[in-house]
Amino acid sequence: MRELRVFSGRSNEPLAHAIARYIDSKMNEKRSVLGALDPNRDFADGEIYTRYGENIREADVFIIQSTNQPNTHEVELNLMINTAVLASAQRVTAVIPYFGYARQDRKDKSRAPVTIANMARKIWISGAHRVVLLDVHSNSTPVAFAALNVPADHLWVRPIFLHHLTKQEHIWNDIHDFVVVAPDVGASERARAYGDALGGIPLVVIEKRRVPGHSKVLNVVGEVAGKDVFMIDDMIDTGETLCNAAAKLRERGAKRIFVLATHGVFSKDALKWLEESEIERIFITDSILQTRPLPKKITVVSVAELLGEAIMRIHSGESVSSLFEHEWLK
Repeated sequence: MRELRVFSGRSNEPLAHAIARYIDSKMNEKRSVLGALDPNRDFADGEIYTRYGENIREADVFIIQSTNQPNTHEVELNLMINTAVLASAQRVTAVIPYFGYARQDRKDKSRAPVTIANMARKIWISGAHRVVLLDVHSNSTPVAFAALNVPADHLWVRPIFLHHLTKQEHIWNDIHDFVVVAPDVGASERARAYGDALGGIPLVVIEKRRVPGHSKVLNVVGEVAGKDVFMIDDMIDTGETLCNAAAKLRERGAKRIFVLATHGVFSKDALKWLEESEIERIFITDSILQTRPLPKKITVVSVAELLGEAIMRIHSGESVSSLFEHEWLK
């Protein structure tokens, strides 16, 4: 079998190291699967330089890179893919824990861009044979890759969150005291899946409207009075949507409010607003490296096991779909 090698871009090196440690432990590797890059990685003017520090000819190469701060990280990802192809890697898989530009997935206004198609095309042109995605904002993202004949494994973080929550005894009283809430209509399918996984607890949907500069909550569809709440979303950017939704839920009589959101983007004053909000606890993942101190109410749950397991199964030709369940977690 071809050799498995994992390489990290600069977006989230701690996550890449955690993934490699998981794979090493599971595969009983004597040599770490985490490969080396040439440490001289930039020109003086900031031009990105990517060179592999070891032979990867005929190797099965996995590149870990989130594309937050896309003007740097997305460029580095494409350079790493293309360099691996030119270095004669047998297969190159881009593992993208957070995929930027996924919100620009449709032409909803005249002269509006569909940027996700352009992002997928650049990864295809760079030579990627496969991509691994995690809770992307829109299903249009794997579709964009499919249109280019690039297989995309779209992983859901739900089993990781649910496995973590089962250990949080202080949260649970009775599961029937909970409802799951979608903070907007677009998040309803994701929230419903959580409700089903938790035994069919009710779904509540918040209707909102985006107006220039902010979003406005219009209505809460469903009953939250006297209930604890799990609010489900794929990302937290400015935090405005979640903070406004939490205020409206409290106004409607909700008790404790918990948030499960995969990607902590945290733009502008998001951390300040979240700290001052009605939300009791926020769970995010390490898909994006957090470089600022986080409020105590924010807990980071690692996706290293999920991504590491996916990499091993892709490498060995096993099914990845079983990762959508949580039974594989110990």
